[in-house]
Amino acid sequence: MQSTQLAGLGLAAALVSLLPAMPAQAQLFRTYLSASGSDGNDCSFAHPCATMDNVITKTLPGGIVTCLDASNFQQIATIGISLTIDCGATTGTAGTFIIDGAQITVVIKNLRNTPLSAVSNITFTRGAALFVDNVHFSNSAHAIFVNTTTPSNVVVTNSTFRNTSGAAVLIQPGPCGSVWASFDNVTIANNTGAGLRADGTGGGPVTVDISNSAINFNGVNGVIALSGASGNVAVNVTGTTIASNISAGIQSNQSSGGNATVTVNNSSILNNGTALNFFGGGSLLTYGNNRVVGPPGTGFSGPVGLQ
Repeated sequence: MQSTQLAGLGLAAALVSLLPAMPAQAQLFRTYLSASGSDGNDCSFAHPCATMDNVITKTLPGGIVTCLDASNFQQIATIGISLTIDCGATTGTAGTFIIDGAQITVVIKNLRNTPLSAVSNITFTRGAALFVDNVHFSNSAHAIFVNTTTPSNVVVTNSTFRNTSGAAVLIQPGPCGSVWASFDNVTIANNTGAGLRADGTGGGPVTVDISNSAINFNGVNGVIALSGASGNVAVNVTGTTIASNISAGIQSNQSSGGNATVTVNNSSILNNGTALNFFGGGSLLTYGNNRVVGPPGTGFSGPVGLQ
């Protein structure tokens, strides 16, 4: 009798092992957020989700998250895969975002974000590239904080950053990190800290290109290039207005080591605490076609060497 029972149990176990496993909820290439959604849904257009962090977990790598209405999707969300977040069909708010994934590329566009606490709108910790377009960030610690420890690129276009408590843009890569960043048609204004701070003191080099932008009314410097012992910093300013900042319009500072170089081309430096400030051996170079109004400070350190 006992052997018969054991045989029956063995047969039952064998049959169970042949049954198909219950599938996990499938991820989708296109996922959707809505005020009327539920996080129990699959985040499809017909069955959208309700929160940003949840919809990311249900999106395939390389996929697209779309906001369907003007709700508030401002939960803190960590992005660990390549994807696009696009709220262009609405006037909704979304984020805050922490980007942390090996070699990922993240696109964030067409949204507004005012954090619920004193954090950064976007913190870029790890990844290959970040593209930001047509976003409006305010009332945060930093609009964008880049502290990657691997080589990374940041491209920002058509955006506005206001009312941050620190530098609106802080780029400070760590050891083994490096950052190339581009800002075009960006307004950085009315921040308590600096407008844009390119900072090599964390250990990694930084290169920043700023064009066709406005950096005005900030509580410290408009633009500061601060190099470190192993982190050279280069900032190139073209066709940009830097006005009415409390301290220097542009500062180049290599007192912590390394090389800090700022070049300025066809730009207006107007009515700042001081227009220009270089010290510690930093370079602040002109193409000779800029407009400087107000206290000059140190002035330019010299011309750009044309070839």
